[in-house]
Amino acid sequence: MLLHLLTDINAKAIVLASGSPRRKELLTTLGLNFSVLPSEFDERSLVKSDFATPSDFVQESAKQKATEVAKRDGATGDLFIGADTASWRPCFWLASSRATLFLNNQTRDPTHTHTH
Repeated sequence: MLLHLLTDINAKAIVLASGSPRRKELLTTLGLNFSVLPSEFDERSLVKSDFATPSDFVQESAKQKATEVAKRDGATGDLFIGADTASWRPCFWLASSRATLFLNNQTRDPTHTHTH
């Protein structure tokens, strides 16, 4: 089942919104073909005290990174992956031309908008 999902995802033009060597390694290990366009989103623009938990902060940061690259002039792709990590919980956001998808050990309907 996972192999089928990876095959479907790999058929998309995937953009990793991160220059992190570790994140590139993770996607490569999954066998994904992707390009890299690091996000210019400044995490300092988020006020940590505005978030109930560190996880909420990390989720928003990852979302903003993917969204910033997806909306950038000249950016092309079907699937934009933004990521951030707290010391205990990684978070990945996927932004596509149709929806923003949150992956955090959960399955989300891509037509559903995730809000905090």
